[in-house]
Amino acid sequence: RNDVWIKANYLQKGYYRVNYDKGNWQKLIVQLQENHNELSSFDRTGLLDDSYSLNRAKILDVTVFLNMTKYLLFETAYHPMQTGLSKIAKLQSLFKKDSPDLVNAQRYLKYLIEPQLRTLGLIDKGTIQERRIRKLIMSMATIANNTYVLQNLSKTFQDWLRGKSRMTANDEWELLLRKYEESNDPNLKRLYLNGLAASTNKTSLKRLLDMSKDPTKVPKSQIMNLVGAISSNSAGEEMGWNFVTENWQYFIKTFSGDLFLMADLINTAISSCSSETQLLKIKSFFACHGDAGTGGLVVNEAVEKVEAILQWKKNNIDELRSWFQNIQSEID
Repeated sequence: RNDVWIKANYLQKGYYRVNYDKGNWQKLIVQLQENHNELSSFDRTGLLDDSYSLNRAKILDVTVFLNMTKYLLFETAYHPMQTGLSKIAKLQSLFKKDSPDLVNAQRYLKYLIEPQLRTLGLIDKGTIQERRIRKLIMSMATIANNTYVLQNLSKTFQDWLRGKSRMTANDEWELLLRKYEESNDPNLKRLYLNGLAASTNKTSLKRLLDMSKDPTKVPKSQIMNLVGAISSNSAGEEMGWNFVTENWQYFIKTFSGDLFLMADLINTAISSCSSETQLLKIKSFFACHGDAGTGGLVVNEAVEKVEAILQWKKNNIDELRSWFQNIQSEID
């Protein structure tokens, strides 16, 4: 029969990837769209993860993964949702800020999460599974620039932080900083630090980075998280890398003898690189300043990861741009 499909690695019990011929991939995509529950949530997760990873390995066209994600409009299980949506978000990050391509990708992501957003709402209630899915959907909604969710989250945050008081954005940042300094709970402090790092004010972000050099204010173990959070913030894209390079000798002295922390710092600083120009700067810096005693392996691996991402972008960007543009007619 022409409509029979094969799904290998049943229930994803094996630790390996599975590729299929083009026809079988298409049959699996059709099955997911017609009745995704014919496959277990484990198998649905595996299909999404395999198709994405095989593309990263230059084995499979990226449109196979993208066409598969259309069924996520009807998905209600956490793991397939998390796998598919998070990988769409990664693809979305390849587009330039404020570009029409980015807007198209965000519209598709908004379209996929809309049913769950309507069903679950924004109030933290329900079963553990419902709360878990709601947290995922709200996270994806912020990545998709869903104004309804962003406005509600902003109001909830402001009500918690300042009550009925009227404050500027800078006042809010200062108040959150005070909460961070007064808290003795490591988990809360980490959350507050991430919130502070989400500021769009470059002066505030610079102040936060400078604070990280004082271990009484920011523990050594949190420096990497802070640098990473600021680097992933569009307002501080290159600030993390610049801060590390400008204070290179300080970090060598601070992390002397702890190769794991130094390796984490290098990986975190380099991970924000998104262009060939930035990559050349990174290579030039380490050529002049050495590898901080890591034996070169950490730097080489970090650079190779960036090179692989840039090559992946180069290989797929045209197809991604075309696919997200064409899908708009289906979601209008």
